[in-house]
Amino acid sequence: LNHASLHFYGHAEAVTRVRGSTPPPGSDMVLDKLSDFGCSDHRSIVTWNGKAVYANTEGVYMTDGINTANLIEAGFVELYYQTLLASYATSWELNAGVYRDYYFLCITDGPGGTFQDCLVCELRKRVWFRFQNFSFRGFAEGKVGGFQGLFAACGDQSRLAKLNGIFAPVAGNKADA
Repeated sequence: LNHASLHFYGHAEAVTRVRGSTPPPGSDMVLDKLSDFGCSDHRSIVTWNGKAVYANTEGVYMTDGINTANLIEAGFVELYYQTLLASYATSWELNAGVYRDYYFLCITDGPGGTFQDCLVCELRKRVWFRFQNFSFRGFAEGKVGGFQGLFAACGDQSRLAKLNGIFAPVAGNKADA
């Protein structure tokens, strides 16, 4: 996440930030510990409205570079989330994407592994819901006919899915669920 001269680095133990504008040699950069809530999988990191959102086995966190909030705790789904990730191993994947104000987190128990769940957070309200059939391995935003679109790589098949229609049902897709 870049904010002029502010960069975030997530790792398993913590999240740190680098402040400054002049790189080495003669650097004015300073490394600060931002939070003790590290990132279990780099695929879970997204940016939204100038904030970084990322996941670990204890929660999903959002930071603006000063404060860090646990969205899982704020959405009252902490017990479900921690039970879901209780047998987490480093081979698991936490794949995330963001579309409009929604953070998608697809959880599989390893590369090519079994789909566990897809949790979605409405970031403004910090409300969570689930998509039980969204086994996706990667997300990308793009333009479709001049409108913002969300695309995802299907985890169980070699194909790409266009997801923005789920937020704007019309006669042509109303029965897709």
